[in-house]
Amino acid sequence: MPSAREQLGASTAEMGFLALGIAVGSIVGFLVGSRAGVRFPAWIVMMTSLVGTSAGVLIVGVATGFAPDIRIAFFGVLLIGAGNGCCNVVMNVEAAAVETASGRPQMPWFHASYSVGGVLGALTGAAAASAGVGAGPQLTVAAVVLAVAAVIATGSLARDEPVVAPRPTDHRRDRPGSAWREPRTLAIGIVVLGMSFANGSANDWLALGMVDGHGARVGTAALATTVFTLAIVVARLFGVPVVGLLGREAAVRASAGLAVAGILIFILVPDVWAAFAGSVLWGLGVALGFPVAMSAAGDSAERAAARIAVVAAIGYAGSLVGPPVIGFLAERVGILHSLLIVLVMVAFSGLVASALRPASSQ
Repeated sequence: MPSAREQLGASTAEMGFLALGIAVGSIVGFLVGSRAGVRFPAWIVMMTSLVGTSAGVLIVGVATGFAPDIRIAFFGVLLIGAGNGCCNVVMNVEAAAVETASGRPQMPWFHASYSVGGVLGALTGAAAASAGVGAGPQLTVAAVVLAVAAVIATGSLARDEPVVAPRPTDHRRDRPGSAWREPRTLAIGIVVLGMSFANGSANDWLALGMVDGHGARVGTAALATTVFTLAIVVARLFGVPVVGLLGREAAVRASAGLAVAGILIFILVPDVWAAFAGSVLWGLGVALGFPVAMSAAGDSAERAAARIAVVAAIGYAGSLVGPPVIGFLAERVGILHSLLIVLVMVAFSGLVASALRPASSQ
């Protein structure tokens, strides 16, 4: 981001405009994915959306490194958001189908892979930046790698036909937008909202909380964010047996309790190492909320795409809204006290976790 801003000659506000492009594109992608996922084979939708994402990355690379133009870059980030959002929906629908067919929890493993990819991408970008490679060449290479990987990965998937619902007796329920009127789907969305709010807030404000709230050095503070991310990866890799043993509801309630404990430690204990411990618990606590909610939203194959799109959109909104809300509050009450709202959101997610019970049991 700093390299792209420098090469574009953009202000902080203009970089925020680019971030908005990703958000808008993602919302469009969620809507497209909820419809395309029931009309076309999943592998085609995923390959098309990922190739579209790679095209967006390439456009941003050209617009930052070779022919700087923030308007072209905005078009590129729109494509990135739309492709990622569309793939996100269909990918989770497929994962839910695999999980249902296996008869045991697997979704956290899939989301752990997503987190690992994020960590590897961040490390690769950091290494390239340290070696003096600009944003343009970095993103151009990334676009080519993504396109090739997308074709190879989706080509290995079974060429299944799209899951098409039986003709309903109530045509209003068959409309993609009708999932927004389902109480259980919205309740699952609330679970994800709190967890994503906490995740997004930590990604953006954890390091600053270490510096301003605990007097840590900048390098040490950055390490806290890395520790938080690694805790999420570990929880997702090893959380499947926990979900299988406790069930979705109890597992997410326990996770919410861990997160609340971690946030309290981070806020209240005036010690850098205690803040690190709090960061670990915070990451462990928010890790399972999103994947378990995706499993719950995908309980019914016929309505999975529409419901997962709704839950994903609500979760994405949480991750977008969280950081600016924290910033607004931090300006008035201080960074550590502003994090109390994160605690409240996570606790509320735990309270409504009964929505995660299998649909057949409700």
